[in-house]
Amino acid sequence: CPTWIQTAVISHHNPQDIQPLITPGLKDYLNVIEAIRHQIEGIFLYAVSRPTCQAAGSNLLPLSKVAMDEYESVLISAGYHVRAYM
Repeated sequence: CPTWIQTAVISHHNPQDIQPLITPGLKDYLNVIEAIRHQIEGIFLYAVSRPTCQAAGSNLLPLSKVAMDEYESVLISAGYHVRAYM
């Protein structure tokens, strides 16, 4: 059975930070999945689509379309099948 990795890419804003942190970091993510490349069919990328009720939910922000497109483009360029959902 083909395996697709589900990955949530979020922007996290800490009020003390100047810019939001996007997680997972793309370079680190590529390093992790490279080890299992031969075991996966592709990657589903998801962004935050609505507010969350989690305690720190107000710090979780939707990823910009530009940032999501960058993730998708880099992963495709690395040879992965990608489906992105905003």
